[in-house]
This record gives sequence, C-alpha cells and structure tokens, in this order.
Amino acid sequence: LDKVLEFCARHIPGHEASTIMLLDETQPHVSFATSRGYDDYHALFEGMRLPVTDMPITRKMLQDGQPVLVADTEHDPLWNTEMIVPWHIRSYLGAPIRLNDLIIGVINIDSYRPNAFTASDAPRLLTFAAKAAAAIQNARRAEDLERRVIERTRELTIRSAQIQAILRSTGEGILYSEGVRIIFVNQALCAMTGYSETELIDGNIRALLIPADFSAQEEELLLAIPALVSQGKIWRNELRLRRRDGSTFDAGVTLSRLDGSSTEDRIQAVSIVRDIRREKELEQQKTRFIASAAHELRSPITSLNNRLYFMQKDPQRIPEQMVLLEKVIRRMNRLVSDLLDLSYFEYGHIQAHNEAILLQDVLTEALEAQQPEAAAQNIDLTLHQPETPLPMVADPHRLLQVFTNLIGNALTYTPPGGTVQVLAEHAADRQQVIIRVQDSGPGIPPESLETIFLPFMRLSRDKPGTGLGLSIAREIVALHGGTIHAGNVSDSGAVFTVVLPVLLPD
Repeated sequence: LDKVLEFCARHIPGHEASTIMLLDETQPHVSFATSRGYDDYHALFEGMRLPVTDMPITRKMLQDGQPVLVADTEHDPLWNTEMIVPWHIRSYLGAPIRLNDLIIGVINIDSYRPNAFTASDAPRLLTFAAKAAAAIQNARRAEDLERRVIERTRELTIRSAQIQAILRSTGEGILYSEGVRIIFVNQALCAMTGYSETELIDGNIRALLIPADFSAQEEELLLAIPALVSQGKIWRNELRLRRRDGSTFDAGVTLSRLDGSSTEDRIQAVSIVRDIRREKELEQQKTRFIASAAHELRSPITSLNNRLYFMQKDPQRIPEQMVLLEKVIRRMNRLVSDLLDLSYFEYGHIQAHNEAILLQDVLTEALEAQQPEAAAQNIDLTLHQPETPLPMVADPHRLLQVFTNLIGNALTYTPPGGTVQVLAEHAADRQQVIIRVQDSGPGIPPESLETIFLPFMRLSRDKPGTGLGLSIAREIVALHGGTIHAGNVSDSGAVFTVVLPVLLPD
C-alpha cells in the first residue's frame, strides 16, 4: 500500500499528502491503513477508527461507489470541518477501493491549495484504488493461507501425536520398514523381541526374521513375500521371529505395502506382529480337551449300549444290569458335572460365596468323608493341624471340594498299607496358611509335574476318575487368591501344596 501511494504521488503530482483507509467489516467505521505526507502524525493515525456517519464525503463514496472531488473545502457543504487533520485541507480527491464488487475502503489525496485537482485526475486515482485492492486481496490471501497452514499444521501435529500414542500403546507389535531398513518400531515389538528401540531402528529387518536354525521351508516362505507385497497384496502368515537373546517365538505377521510410496527395489511396508504362542497353546489344549472328553464319554456310552443289549437278550438279568447301569450313569453325571464346573470357571461364571469359616472345620469334614475309603484300602489317613484357629473368609463348599479331591487322589495312588497325611500350618509371615496333602505312593513323574493340572491329564488310565479334579481344584484355589502346585517328597510319594491367604472377617 505504501508503494501504491508512492506511485500515486508520481502520476498525480498536485497533492501534498495521501491516505488509504479501510472499512471495518462488522461496523461502519474506517481506520488508517497507511499514509504519505503525514509522517509527523503517523502515530496519531495508527489505531484511529473514525465513524462513517461523521464523514459525509466518505459516506457518499461508499454509497455511490464513485470518486468525490472537492475543489475548495471552504465552499463545499459536504466537507466536515471537524475532521482530525494536521493542517487545513483546501482541496480533496477520493476514490472508493473496490474488491470483487464490494467497497472495502477509500484512497484519499489532499492538498493545502484550492483547485489542486480536476475531474481528469479521478480515473487515474481509480486506477491506484484498483492497485490497492489487488494488494489487499493478495495480502488477505497470504494471511488466509498462512492461517490455514498454521491450522493444518496444528491438526497434523495433534493427529501425529494421537497416532504415535496409539502405535506405542497398542498390544500388537508394529514395524515400519523401507526395503530391509527398519524405520519405526513400537514398544510392544520391543517387549516381544527383547531389543530396545534404538537397537532396532536403522537396523536390518532380517535380524528379526531369520533365526539361527532357519529351515528351508521358512526360507521359501520369506522369499515369496517381496513378490506378493510389490503387487500390492497383503501378506499374512506365521513366522518364527528371533529375540535378542537368540531364542525364537511363533508370531502371526501381517505385512502390507504403502501405496504410491514404494519402488520395486525399496518397498515401504508396515508389519503387524502378534505373539501367538499362547493362542497355539490354547488351540492345542482345546484339541486335546475335545479328544479327551470324547474318549472319556465313549467308554461309558459303550458300556450303556452293552448293558441295554444284555438286558434285551436276557431279561432275567435285568436287575443285575440295572446296578451296572446306575454305576455308569453316575460316572457320566460326574464327568458332565466336572466339565460344566471347569467351563464355568474358565469363563468366570462361578463366584465364591464367601463367609467367615475356620479352615480346621473344612479339613476335618474332608477327612471324615474319605475315612471309609481309606479304611477299605487299609491306608492310614491322618490330619495334622494347629490348635490355634485358622479363621478365613472363603467358600467352605468349594474348599471342601478341593481337599476332598486331593485326598481322594492320594488314596487312589497309594498302595494298601500306605499313608496319606494332611498337614496345615501358618506361613512364616502369618498372612497365609499352607496345607499339604502327602501320600506314600509312587510319586509323580518329573515330566508330568508341569501338566498335572491340565484337563484330562491322568497319570494312569487304570485308575478311576475323570481327570478334571485337579483342574477344578486349581481354579477354586485361584478364585480364593491362593496357589496350588504339585511335587514329590524326597523318599517316595507325591505332595500337593495349597497356599491360601488368611482373610480375617471384618
């Protein structure tokens, strides 16, 4: 705008001062954008806003959209003598500044001499008004663009921070690579592999993908990845990934190319990595569970069919067969009941109905229930527990189920003439109670100690039972905030140790 006034002075030389005033968008006021010839009064004009209602000539220009010429201000009734000016203006020429058919301001040239301007100066002043409009439009576009850039940058910064937070907090590993170079990894991938973020970034992705014992099948699988990904296809499969310590783990990997940014020799891709070890273990357990359940049910169902067959062939033996049928049905009921219990525990549908109890009462009841079986097998079944009360807040029926099962198993695997002991004592910190069920049987093979609590895991198929009791016992103990584990005593026999918190009633 200063340049506009400078050129205006060259081409309309009859004036001593000039100003450009812009109209407020919301209120009928004008303010000084710039001035020339009023250098000593620049501070006076800065920030000054003048009401259009007090400026008849300016108001006329804004209304008519045409230049206004005042040959001599002393003889023009429109001239407002109360305007704030540094000297007495004698002649004036003004033109509206029009932008897209909208008047946004005025350009004024002033002289202290009367008749300094003629009507021929008006078109030239309109030309400079148009130049001012173009300058203002460019400035507004630049200002708008800058504002949009700032807003967009702020949005992108916020979005980037959000994405970074999501990527870093997700439970699945995320890796971004360009070619074989790793550009970004999240914390989940670092936790899976044991590497730090700085160790992986800028490293070679093959350090993760190629274990030391790489097989030919795995190599063939990896060689097929670039061709598929370069075609824009999403690659999904299972791979063994290598940890920092050299060990490996099974991972589900989904790899996709970034469209429009990759070249054939430098594929930019994002990989999603999931540790699927637990999934595969659960799948194996599920398969084994179904197979074992089918096997356990097939035997009593076969027996049922046999009993029915014999009853049809020999009706006189129906009473004898009915006794056997009742035995088979009880076995099936027990199996189905245990299966339901186990499924309820796994899905969290069973809750403990806690009450204030004495653990001695539960252990005594469990022992008394098993004494007839122990006597029948000539097994010495004993209970050793402290005389001081062991108060707890627990579900007595579920705890009775645990200890009845443990004692029953001990009796099953203890030969006649052996011993089964139940020992209860306070832990050293007096915050827990330890219960041991120990027998004098053959013990548990070392390879079975880790799997003894799995469903249908039985040491001998010749022994009675469903193979679900220990699994249920573990769930009940966990429900009470305790632990259970199996082991062997030094000389002979197995021992199951249950640790329960002592929860005193309020």
